[in-house]
Amino acid sequence: MTNESYWQDKNVLITGETGFIGSFLTKKLIENHAKVVCLTDNLAKESDFVRWGLDTKTEVILGNVLDLELLKSLTEKYGLTHVFHLAAQSKIPVSIQDPFGTLKINIDGTINVLEACRLKGDLEAIVIASSIGAYDANEKLPFTEESKLKGLSPYDASKSCVDILAQSYAKTYNLPITITRFSNLYGGGDLNFDRLIPRTIKNLIEGKKVVVRYGGKPRRGFFYIDDAINAFLLLGQKTAELKLSGEAFNFGPNSPTSVKDLVEKIIKISKIKKYELEMNDEGLHEVKDQYSSNEKARKILGWTNQYTLERGLEKTFEYYRQYLKTERV
Repeated sequence: MTNESYWQDKNVLITGETGFIGSFLTKKLIENHAKVVCLTDNLAKESDFVRWGLDTKTEVILGNVLDLELLKSLTEKYGLTHVFHLAAQSKIPVSIQDPFGTLKINIDGTINVLEACRLKGDLEAIVIASSIGAYDANEKLPFTEESKLKGLSPYDASKSCVDILAQSYAKTYNLPITITRFSNLYGGGDLNFDRLIPRTIKNLIEGKKVVVRYGGKPRRGFFYIDDAINAFLLLGQKTAELKLSGEAFNFGPNSPTSVKDLVEKIIKISKIKKYELEMNDEGLHEVKDQYSSNEKARKILGWTNQYTLERGLEKTFEYYRQYLKTERV
């Protein structure tokens, strides 16, 4: 697994660090004594990044990944050794309402990060966040890293493009670029209450109806945030060491869980006896199973999940219980 001492005094740039994943990644790198530079255009006070005081422990640069000149200056000024590119517009409803904005930030922003890294050179690792959504939904399950990339929604299509662009820069310019394709991430700190797990927990705690869409039948690989952060750090460490330039890795559980079973697990963990549950078949014919194999990450990186779904959900439920109680004060 990860070698925490590896990160001592490494100069790391994180884009999208004030988001759900970025906050946890920044926190872990600080704990491992890395020197972290953060590029953001939004220091939201409700984010864990601010609530945890990470803005006082990192070099925060106000700006965004659409500014190539800024990115070029950062790579030089701070003598970067590693780049984690997470910045993206990741909300599916927003991507449908604003495809242009989503494609611009996700694709153009990634091109700028890659170009700044190409011009800088001598980086140890550049880790680009793709997604399980980048795969062609019609490919055989579980998805492997050899499965075809063909995301169809604006967000998924942008991630397919990001993935291919990262591979292109890696192979053309021999850059130490690796790519993560995470399964469905969850964990305390995800404040997008349109997503299944935060929405279900919030509605349970607030005594609102829990609506399970698509009949609860689709199966997904649900991936806990701490396991995702360990995957990022391990890949950042192993990219150069194992000469993994251009390689993509699936990260997530090997065994999928149906949405129905997931919601039932959350209800059991909550110990809430009074609740209203509605099974909704709307759109069932449009939704397919989506999960991947993590065999490549296990064999090449020696990576394994540390959290069972039950343990991850327990920690997640406790986070939201505390968070929502604080919000109501």
